[in-house]
Amino acid sequence: MTPRDTPSLQSRVLDNLTAEQTAALARSGLMLTRNCRRGERVFNPEDKPGNIFVLISGKILIARDTPDGKRLIITAITAPGEIFGEVYAFMDLPHFDMYAEATEDCAVTSLDMRRLMKMKSREYAEICEVIQTNLLAVFARKTYNMNRRVRVMGGGTLRGKIARYLVDRQGKNELIQVPSRENMADYLGVARPSLSREISRMERDGLLEAAGRLIRIKDQKALEEYL
Repeated sequence: MTPRDTPSLQSRVLDNLTAEQTAALARSGLMLTRNCRRGERVFNPEDKPGNIFVLISGKILIARDTPDGKRLIITAITAPGEIFGEVYAFMDLPHFDMYAEATEDCAVTSLDMRRLMKMKSREYAEICEVIQTNLLAVFARKTYNMNRRVRVMGGGTLRGKIARYLVDRQGKNELIQVPSRENMADYLGVARPSLSREISRMERDGLLEAAGRLIRIKDQKALEEYL
């Protein structure tokens, strides 16, 4: 990883900070941006936590390896401005229990939250208070999304999971916009071919109609029997 000048960073973690406050973080060395090549790790399981990481560009995979060497994928960080590793900055743990690896060339900004919280000056105390307030909103959103996923994963069978996924995202009409099949499969924890086959079966059974990223519920009552 090689350092570079901190670019204009758009992330929830810096909401409501002035340009002067953001510049102060960069001058102090509390906020650094680094380039990372594909295959390099942003942090390792043995590293000491304390930083909050923000993706600037590229993609990051969060994973851990089993004792036998099998990789368990936890999540993928793909959206510019997305935050990761933030929970560890507030936990009294000696090291991470996972790693973050670049799946393509990327840029990542790190914010040394633990060091920031120890700084005594009024300027940095005000910055810290704003960032902590921003992080509360981030934690709340992630908790909501996690609970939402738990509800979906409680569907048992693949058809049950798909039914819960669709009903959970259904508005007042029958038409639901979904992400790509690959992203949907990752969310449900299944292989993409298995997902596509089951959606096709649900179409043949008259439950829904799929066209690209749009799915129309054809038989609401029958679909909800799988909830």
